[in-house]
Amino acid sequence: NLRVRWPRLSLLACLLTGIMALSASGAMAAEPLNLTLEGVVEPRARVAVANQVTGIVSRVLVVAGQKVAVGDPLFEIDAADFEIDVSAAHAALDEAVARLRLAEDVAERQSRLAERGSGAEARATQATIEVNVAKASVARQESALRAAELALSRTRIVASIPGIVRPRVAPGTFVEAEAGTILGEIVQIDPILVGYTVSYEDRQRSLKKAGTTSAREMFDRVALSLVLPSGDSYAHTGRPMFESAEVDSTNGMLTTWAEFPNPDGILVPG
Repeated sequence: NLRVRWPRLSLLACLLTGIMALSASGAMAAEPLNLTLEGVVEPRARVAVANQVTGIVSRVLVVAGQKVAVGDPLFEIDAADFEIDVSAAHAALDEAVARLRLAEDVAERQSRLAERGSGAEARATQATIEVNVAKASVARQESALRAAELALSRTRIVASIPGIVRPRVAPGTFVEAEAGTILGEIVQIDPILVGYTVSYEDRQRSLKKAGTTSAREMFDRVALSLVLPSGDSYAHTGRPMFESAEVDSTNGMLTTWAEFPNPDGILVPG
């Protein structure tokens, strides 16, 4: 077993300790490799909540600090105008469908007359063209109805990720879709990330001790535990997920991000 211990460096740093499982047929146990690294808690994701339609915020359905799941309602924009648009689109579609049925009826009668020789061929052709025009009108009105229904659905704004929400607008606020107004923010903290820096030299030494050239393969073998600034051990384990693509030229360090469960909100960003 290769043990990596990362003690706390400062009050704000999270202390990371890890156990790397390393197995090889007939291999002797590896000597412990001790690294001292500093970690900071970061959100797993951060999403700005924006509106896609213009209108007046009629309801704010959450409060600051509230936990939300994907699909939970956050805000409502006054839907009266959008409901009218949907009703008008339904009526226009019904009219287009009626005109299509009338055109089809006329075309059928003209076709029968033409077959009997009692009707002009040109009238039958014209009736067929009018049917095609009516079909195009129906398709156009169906698209208009879908657009109106989509706009209406967007008056109800829901959470796209789970996390902690913070609204930034109050009922009665006028918001424009093109203005880029931020209605609120969702910060995902379960799971949560801990970012820490490690020197490129230590990274290469760790890879060598793990017997691999792949950081991903080494990450898959690591189980991390946290010691909180209070000195208490965190109840959940985590593991490294990804690392920065470049070395910081000023200090020769890379940043690695580890993911931890955070169901009780013990770990707080910053």
